[in-house]
Amino acid sequence: MSNIFEKYPENLNIEFDNSFKVLKDNFSDEQRNEWKDLIKSITDSGVRSWEITTALLKKSVDLSEILKGAELIQWAKMISNLVNLSPVLASSYIQNSDKFLSITKGRHIDSMSVMAENIYDGSWKSGNFASKVFDHSPKFLKVLTFAEFEKIIYFLNEITTQSYDMAVECLDYSYNFLTKFHSKHTGIEFLSNLKSKSSRDLKNILETSPKFLIKFDENQRVTLMELILSIIGAGGYSSSTIMDDVATPFTKIHRSSYDEILELCKELEQVQPQVIIGFLTKVPEILNKIDINQMKEWFDEGIKLLNLNRDAGVAYFKLESLTSETSLSRISSSVEYDSVKDLLQLYCSALAGVDLEILPSSELVDKNIGWSSTMNPTTEGKSIYVPEIINRYNNKITNYKWFKVISSHQVGRLEFGSFNFHFDSESIYFNNMREDLYNDFSKKIKTQEEIHFPLEDKNSENEIDAVITKKTDFNKFFELFQSRKLVSDIFAIVEDTRVENCIKNKYSGLTKDFDNVKLQALEKRPNINTLNAQDAMVEFLVQISLGKSDKTKVPKKYLDKFKNMFVILNKISNIDSDVHDSSEATIRIYKLIYSTENESTENEETEDLDLDQNQDQDYYEDDNILQEIMQFMMNQDSMDIHSESDDYQSPEQVDYRGDFKPELVQLLENMRSMDSEDSEFSQENITPEMLKELLEQMEDLDIEATERPIDSSTDMIAENILKEISAELSENSKNNPGDTDNSEDFEELETDDPESYIYDEWDFRSNDYKPRWCIVKERVMGEGDKAYYDETLLDYSALVSNLRRQFEMISPEMLKKVNRLEDGEEFDIDDVIEAFVDIKTGVSPSEKLYWRRNKIQRDVACVFLLDVSASTAESIEDSNTSNDWDVPDDPVDYMKWIKSRRKSGIVRTYKRIIDVEKEASVLLIDALENLGDQYGIYCFSGYGRENVEFYTVKDLEESMNDNIKGRIDKISPLHATRMGPAIRHAISKLEKVQSRTKLLFLISDGRPQDRGYSREGVEKEYAVHDTKMALTEAKSKDITAFCLTVDKNGHDYLKTMTQDMG
Repeated sequence: MSNIFEKYPENLNIEFDNSFKVLKDNFSDEQRNEWKDLIKSITDSGVRSWEITTALLKKSVDLSEILKGAELIQWAKMISNLVNLSPVLASSYIQNSDKFLSITKGRHIDSMSVMAENIYDGSWKSGNFASKVFDHSPKFLKVLTFAEFEKIIYFLNEITTQSYDMAVECLDYSYNFLTKFHSKHTGIEFLSNLKSKSSRDLKNILETSPKFLIKFDENQRVTLMELILSIIGAGGYSSSTIMDDVATPFTKIHRSSYDEILELCKELEQVQPQVIIGFLTKVPEILNKIDINQMKEWFDEGIKLLNLNRDAGVAYFKLESLTSETSLSRISSSVEYDSVKDLLQLYCSALAGVDLEILPSSELVDKNIGWSSTMNPTTEGKSIYVPEIINRYNNKITNYKWFKVISSHQVGRLEFGSFNFHFDSESIYFNNMREDLYNDFSKKIKTQEEIHFPLEDKNSENEIDAVITKKTDFNKFFELFQSRKLVSDIFAIVEDTRVENCIKNKYSGLTKDFDNVKLQALEKRPNINTLNAQDAMVEFLVQISLGKSDKTKVPKKYLDKFKNMFVILNKISNIDSDVHDSSEATIRIYKLIYSTENESTENEETEDLDLDQNQDQDYYEDDNILQEIMQFMMNQDSMDIHSESDDYQSPEQVDYRGDFKPELVQLLENMRSMDSEDSEFSQENITPEMLKELLEQMEDLDIEATERPIDSSTDMIAENILKEISAELSENSKNNPGDTDNSEDFEELETDDPESYIYDEWDFRSNDYKPRWCIVKERVMGEGDKAYYDETLLDYSALVSNLRRQFEMISPEMLKKVNRLEDGEEFDIDDVIEAFVDIKTGVSPSEKLYWRRNKIQRDVACVFLLDVSASTAESIEDSNTSNDWDVPDDPVDYMKWIKSRRKSGIVRTYKRIIDVEKEASVLLIDALENLGDQYGIYCFSGYGRENVEFYTVKDLEESMNDNIKGRIDKISPLHATRMGPAIRHAISKLEKVQSRTKLLFLISDGRPQDRGYSREGVEKEYAVHDTKMALTEAKSKDITAFCLTVDKNGHDYLKTMTQDMG
């Protein structure tokens, strides 16, 4: 064993010997000695340098396959130089050597070291930066030449004169940026130019640009970055957001338009670079109205104006001038919903014979109740929804006709009863098979129950029916099929075919427009012989429904099935057919398709099917055919015909028909029923859990394919449906004041949700509680921007210290009397007497004659309960002040009002009540955190006795953290104000806390009100008295309650509500 490291740990000698066994063949005798001397020199260079030597020896073994003797010695010399500069640098160099040297094939041993020496200036920050360079070198050298790598590193080193932290961050981000350019030299040059123009925002652009650049091709990326340089160079624009502002508009348009838009921007660059971003922001909106070719005409007019008058030109490109909008309207062939909605509404109402509301599809999507596309026409059973703009054709007349066709189709679904399906109703043109199929299905369910739950009570024959009854008629129908996806597609095609035939027969004036649209749709359909068998059959149905009537080639082996489908679909064309005929036709077509293996048909022999020849053929089925269909349907779940075939794929949607959701619409219609308790789907009889279960079974529910960043889980959709129906019923109840939902026959509520709690409610007329009357649903508030908390403290810094002092006086601390003090509140009479005795007896008296009360600890628990009802969106300004906002008091009216305001684009310049509540929450938290008191902050709202919302911002047991800061920012106006249950739930939280003093602060903007929070005619009194009783309950449990309101007219109800609080 070598003994050259006598004064160092023994394992260093062992490590040297082990490495030398591997390396000795790489060295000459002279080199071996030189190697030993270098290793010894490095080891002796510092107190802990032996650790660096250990790492060097281990790494040298790895490098022996890359470096020869002289190169290894050169490598060790570089380490020797670095260790004298900084051991940290040397360690980083060693650690990364094998990685970068394997990439450079053993070259640049000294260059890498010299670069680090040039970067290092003796400070720990420069050492950290140089170490980071070594750490990042392998990935950089995979995409850069060494010369390019040196250039980017020396470039970044210049930034260290401003900030080492920024240089390190730029090093992290620059790799992703440079890899977006084929020519890395181009990327480096751009960074150099950017630094010379705006070095302070270099990091921001490096960080944000890669995610945008990846969407562009190489030439487009270069153009985009040149535009950004030009905009920054022109000045007058915040470069911190410039990458987002320039690139984001491109994500909203088709890639095929990128080159043309970039060319227009380059043209703007020559005239006024500052206008580019304003123009780009409006590009998506402009392309919704005109195509890219038409845009050039509009753009050229703007350039002329910009050369004549800068301000007028800027306004033109930002669509902020009448000249711009007039020019766009003149060039545009598009038709906007806003411009034709009144005409469409009259037209559709005339067709249907009832008043129908025509609304943009985006409104339905925003409700998040199961629809996701803003571009598809549809109906939810009550209104017609259409896209906000149509720009399919090159002239307005044809685009308007498209509007007529899509809205007429949706009206047809309502007028001709697409959603009026009753499971037990007879079909006119087919034998009814549904009843027998359902009886068989029920028996199978019952048998499965007996197998899985053999010990359950079997005496109740209605048990299984009870399980199945909570379904719509469409649910029951679609449940009969093994493939709900397939049967949903078939039914939609069959029913759309029937509806369009009804429209054609009743409104012959629409025939030409419908035929044109159907022909265009037919031309876009795929060749059925390129599809798998099942997919081809469904596509064949689509094409027949669109009017295909000539000879068509179909796979010969399935010729009879195609022929039968055609004949069945023709049967639906009778003018008096109804939705029940569609359901029976669906059963028969489903049997034909599902009994077919979904195999490829591309190599199958084809044969002509003459559709004209079969046009008049009538559909016939005898008992044998019926029995065959019945047997197939009853045994479809046990068949193994699809185990090795591809999954069925739905056909491409026929765009003018839009979204058809029969299950969902029928569910909504049932829930809108005003029969209350008699209705199986009334608000009182259906729970969120039941509703979620129904939604999860639906094939037509849009959960994943959403266009908006919204939560489209079945939980959220179920909750939103309940809110929507509740709002509709509240409005109906308001229009029909004789109807109330406070019937004496209301039942007690139950819940299985562990986060829901049931409370009684006080009825002041009967002078008694209604038992188990309200459900409080506790949820954690979502999270917003955490910076809101700190910004609020900064804005109100003058109030912070004052508020802390005020809170210290809210409740007394636990006190202890301390005697024998030199100074205090009062003389201690006992000590004074003792002092006089001492004087009389000649003893020197004590000077400690005072006493005072010392604070030992605070023992306070506070709950702050914030009203977040819809009305908290009102301005805090005097309500008598004249303004044009006119905020409605009713929650339902309010939600409509706020939606219309948002849509109109009015910018809020006032502070809302909810804003004050949020700011107050921040200040309260800060004061209480400094005091150390236990506290919780909660928000409440509601929409009915079964849905009292209780949101946790900060729980009593929760420690302050960044998540809580984010929750405060997320507080926003919700629904109505059912105070009683929320107060009772807050009381239950305080009861669990062991504190001497318990405080409850109720912060609201007005009187309590909610759907059903009343008897007829006594809503205000009922709600006020229930709230009063809840506050009285708090007092009886030694909880001191305070009520804060911003309602200047609240003296009428506040006196009643709080009279027992003192």
